[in-house]
Amino acid sequence: MQTKVLNKSKNFFFLTEIGFSKRDYERFEIKFLKKYFNVKVFDLTFLNSKKFFRVKEKNTFKFREYKLVKSYKKFFSEISKNKNET
Repeated sequence: MQTKVLNKSKNFFFLTEIGFSKRDYERFEIKFLKKYFNVKVFDLTFLNSKKFFRVKEKNTFKFREYKLVKSYKKFFSEISKNKNET
C-alpha cells in the first residue's frame, strides 16, 4: 500500500483575534501539521482589542511559529514573505 506524502512547502496560517492558548495548539494539532506544512499562527488580538489582550496575555501559548501582530503593515509583509518562500 502506497502512502501519500504531503507537500511541505505549502503554508498553513491560523488567524485568531481572541488569543491562542495551549489548548488551541493541541486541538488544532499544530505539532502534527508542522510535519507537513509551514505553519504560522497570527494573533490579531492586540490590533482588535488592546484591553482584552492585556488581560489575556498571560494565558497566551507562545511557540516559535506564533506571531503577535501589532500592525497590519507588518502582518501583510509577513504573509507576502511566506508566500514568496513557496
